[in-house]
Amino acid sequence: MRVFCLKAEEIESCWQDFIVLLQRFEACCRDLTADQIVRGVRLSTMQLFGLQDAERVHAFLTTEIHETAQGKVCVLVAACGSAPEADKRALLEFVEGWAREVGCVALRIVGRKGWLRWDRRFKPTGIIAEMAL
Repeated sequence: MRVFCLKAEEIESCWQDFIVLLQRFEACCRDLTADQIVRGVRLSTMQLFGLQDAERVHAFLTTEIHETAQGKVCVLVAACGSAPEADKRALLEFVEGWAREVGCVALRIVGRKGWLRWDRRFKPTGIIAEMAL
């Protein structure tokens, strides 16, 4: 499978390739809508990475770059799709290399515990909790 990063100007022409996965993510996770992700990619505040073969896009992963006291941190924000473990690992390694290239000092996950299965090098460093009002 091919791993890629979609450029901001490519989102409109590739929308149909991602819409099913983006809508599936939106229905499942409810933290971000498909429109918010597309808008973030279009504005270059989010990056959209994907896995595809000759037939379709099988998975996506979105990131945001946060400026922190320790330097730039690449935050893994959203992911959806089905792909073999080796392909998911290739996607994560691609993102890791890209993050290094843009000067990030760390990758950070914000989300469900299931993210930790993507790569055992990630260690929990805190929690995210919320209370409905």
